[in-house]
Order: sequence, then structure tokens, then C-alpha cells
Amino acid sequence: MSNKIDQPDQTDTNQGIQPAAIETTKTNPEIENGSSAIRNALEEATSPEMMLERFNQILAELGFTRKYNKLPASREEYAPLEGKSVLIVDDSMSVITEFIPELLIATGGNANFVHHQEQTTNDLIEDEFERVLNTIIAENPDIVLMDLMLANNIRGTEVVRQLRAYGFDTTKIIGFSSLSGKDIIEQFQNAGALYATSKDPWGSTADSVTRVAHVVKNTNKIKANM
Repeated sequence: MSNKIDQPDQTDTNQGIQPAAIETTKTNPEIENGSSAIRNALEEATSPEMMLERFNQILAELGFTRKYNKLPASREEYAPLEGKSVLIVDDSMSVITEFIPELLIATGGNANFVHHQEQTTNDLIEDEFERVLNTIIAENPDIVLMDLMLANNIRGTEVVRQLRAYGFDTTKIIGFSSLSGKDIIEQFQNAGALYATSKDPWGSTADSVTRVAHVVKNTNKIKANM
């Protein structure tokens, strides 16, 4: 298996995401309705001011408290993500909050999330693990961005493995972790993911999303080397 891909440089880091919790904070209809509302609002906006107002309104409806004074800037490099549906899975709500607005801009309003939260008993962990899997399968996005270190020592690679075991084989699953490097890429690919790239929620989220877009752009090249 070759992990080489022409993409922006990834910087290795030992900073992991601190465990938060295991729960989907939105039900499937709420996620779908939120995504459609954002997409429709952006499509119907006739001025930058109206687009900004609707953007903040929909973010508030999704449960985000941050309000933007201007829309995140789009990038030409985001083109491979335009019109794609993206679902980010993470145990840190702060990470989700940082990336959802950028992903909404990159995809044209097709970004959703699953918040994976900590529970205290094995039964609950198993139940919520199943709920996360079922939510991803029901949402059926074009792209899943999977965190590596989830709550209660659950690894994103195991979620990927279970999704593939359930026959979930059409979606591009991409490891999306603050940890990076060849070994992380191999862990995700061995589990069934397309690739893995680094995220930096406390740095340039735009650069992180650009790396995701580059992976999507190079899908065929990656598959040829797997």
C-alpha cells in the first residue's frame, strides 16, 4: 500500500483532542432539515448581507452560539467539495463548531455533524456506538471526516471498520485528526478509509479543509496506490 499523494504538507503534532462525549446531538431529521435550510438560504440570498444574516440564523438553529460579522471566505481550492455532502464525526464540540462554518462555505451548505460523547457504562457505550454508526449510515453523506481519538478510548478507525462491515462502501471516509503522519494514514486505510489528513481547529481551519478537498480531488490516484 502506498500512502503518497500530491497534497499540501501535513505537520505532525502530538496534540490530541481531549475526550468529550458519545451522543448524536441532532436526530437525523434535524440534521437533514438543517442542511437543507442552509443550502436553500445560501441559494436564495440576493446580497452578501442577506447571505450573512441567513448563515448566522441557520447556525443558531443548529445550536451554535457564535455569530459571524462576515462570511468565511471561500477558496478556489474548495472546488472538489462543492455540492458534496460532508459529515464530520468528532467528540469535541469546539472542534465541530470551528469546522462546520468553513465546511458549509466549501460545500454550499451541505455540512452536518455527529457529536460523539462520553458515557459511563459499557452498555451505554455500545448503544451510543451503534447510534453513531446508524446516524452515519442514515445520513449517507458523500464524505465522512472521522476523528481518530474518540471518547472512552474508542478509535475512529474502529468506526470506519464497522461501517465497512455493514456494507457502507460508497462514501469517501477520510481520517481527520490532529495527529498526522504515515502511520495514521495507514491505520485509517487498513480500516477501510480512503486516506487521512490533519486538522488544526486552533490554527487555520481553512487550510485543514483545503487538505480535505485535495484528498477528494486525488481520489482516483489514492485508490490506484492502495
